[in-house]
Amino acid sequence: MPAPDTAACRRCGKPLYDPRSVALGLGSGCARHLRPADLGLLADVAARATAQLTLTFTDEDE
Repeated sequence: MPAPDTAACRRCGKPLYDPRSVALGLGSGCARHLRPADLGLLADVAARATAQLTLTFTDEDE
């Protein structure tokens, strides 16, 4: 079971670490089980949801 602050795959529940997988809510192995049209729809929804996020970047060299 993933830690509470770790994203989990909606299909199998395994922890997700890749930013693309986290955005989709599916690991790459589980995403292969979807039809391309369904995966495209899910990617569009994830893109709209993540477009609303505010990202803050810091320069760690400072």
